[in-house]
Amino acid sequence: MRLSALTASLGLALVLAVPGIAAASPSFHLAQVSATYTVVLGDTLWGISRRFGLPLGNLIALNRDQVADPDLIRVGQILRLAPHRPEITATKPPAPRVASRKTGSKKPAQKPPTVKPPTVTQPQSADPRAYLSSLARDVLARHRRSILGSLPVQQLAGNRLGAAKRGSCAAAGQKLVALLPDTNLGQTVSDQPTFFWRMPALKPEWQSRALRTRFRLTAVDSQGLDIDPPLYQSEFDSGPPGIASLTLPVAIPTGENLRWTLSILCDPDDPDGNEYVKGWIRRVEASPQLAAELEKANLVDYPALYARAGLWFDALKYLSALRRKVSDASLDDDWAALLDQVQLGDVAKQPLTCRQDPAQTQGTCATVSPAPTHTPDNAQLPER
Repeated sequence: MRLSALTASLGLALVLAVPGIAAASPSFHLAQVSATYTVVLGDTLWGISRRFGLPLGNLIALNRDQVADPDLIRVGQILRLAPHRPEITATKPPAPRVASRKTGSKKPAQKPPTVKPPTVTQPQSADPRAYLSSLARDVLARHRRSILGSLPVQQLAGNRLGAAKRGSCAAAGQKLVALLPDTNLGQTVSDQPTFFWRMPALKPEWQSRALRTRFRLTAVDSQGLDIDPPLYQSEFDSGPPGIASLTLPVAIPTGENLRWTLSILCDPDDPDGNEYVKGWIRRVEASPQLAAELEKANLVDYPALYARAGLWFDALKYLSALRRKVSDASLDDDWAALLDQVQLGDVAKQPLTCRQDPAQTQGTCATVSPAPTHTPDNAQLPER
């Protein structure tokens, strides 16, 4: 590593001795700084965590005063990536002893003192409930924008309503439903998008079984066939009836139509009885104009801005996250309007039940707690 690169990475200033010029004090000073990252359009908290090799829990803990939910980050938001470090000061080492005039012998030079590494201390975090209360006030005070957006016109082969080659474990009148436009294609700007579906109620004889669900995301060739290996594949608990979601632990490429398949494994030994849905996702380039709008907007306006830009998956993700954190009828109305636009209004009242995210390593369903109701400014939100 070059010297300049090394000093830049450490944040140190070196003083070089030049013959004939009195050297300044060789003391150095490391200011109290903490590494930060500014969120750009397309970022997800999962992606930022992966990019910097920082566990998601640590990233959230460092920013608990401004991150109410992993899905709720703002364009232009400055996230802490490391805790503050205390000041480090190294003093001038004593000059080496020179030869004695009497004996002409030399005494060994003393080693400079060792600078102890800094003790890393966590920043004092604000109560995250204050941020949640602020978010709730924004919801109540917002000027509602239309949640209706422009959707892709490209029609792709798929089935967003559950199908099975023979029978199914879903109860009568119930189907597995992928929350997608009727073109079977949704767009996103996120590096690690979130997928949504409605898990159906099961037939009585299946309700006591611990069923699994399989998710598979693949690129396709020029003939429309899946390319193996898949970009991502996972199995997890199916969870209770309601709206469920999965956030990818890997980034997807830009500009490609990718096929995703979700299957309820009713009988692992008889795949023909598995209920499944198939749809498409395409990641598009981030728009500078949209990025500028989002940077100025409140989080509560993000779903409408994403919907207007035709970013289906992002609108769903932000609206779902807001509904998890704040109980408000206007958010429920927006959710219903967004799904009704794609003829899925009948599933809009289904509860948010479970989430699969990159932190879930055991393939279990993370239950979604009901959102707290808004409280006055001088009241506290309940512990979560």
